[in-house]
Amino acid sequence: AELGTLPRPGDFRNEAGLGATGTVDGRRVRAGRARLFTDLGIAVPPALDARRTAWERDGRSTVVVSVDDVVVGVLALADEVKPSARHAVAALHGLWLTTVLLTGDNAATAAAVAREIGVGSVVAEVLPADKAEQVRRLQAGGARVAVVGDGVNDAAALAVADLGM
Repeated sequence: AELGTLPRPGDFRNEAGLGATGTVDGRRVRAGRARLFTDLGIAVPPALDARRTAWERDGRSTVVVSVDDVVVGVLALADEVKPSARHAVAALHGLWLTTVLLTGDNAATAAAVAREIGVGSVVAEVLPADKAEQVRRLQAGGARVAVVGDGVNDAAALAVADLGM
């Protein structure tokens, strides 16, 4: 491919909440969370896995990349927490409301974000299809549940919540 152009992937498949797979220039490329590779029996080299783990402890999400089932890299992504998030969570607590961070992110990243914004309860590594079940469990325990979601991965949980935003 020319510098500045990207080849079009073929045979693209989204693995909901885990990653994606496709063929690029005749080679099988995967990108996703470490669990995708573990489930497929594809080993992440120890040095890359150590880097991934360190980034996750620092509150970053990571994406593992493989070509033809050989891991070639790890990327780190970081969502910037809005300065008002801690204040908003504190205001909710002031109303005697319980806050829960329900996320598909890994446990270390979720815990770091929860500490930063003051959320005391975290349910991490939840696949999109399982988020609605988590909401139903809270409701079955007598809770009224409001869900704030930012994407397609939250659609089912938003739909079953008492209040979806």
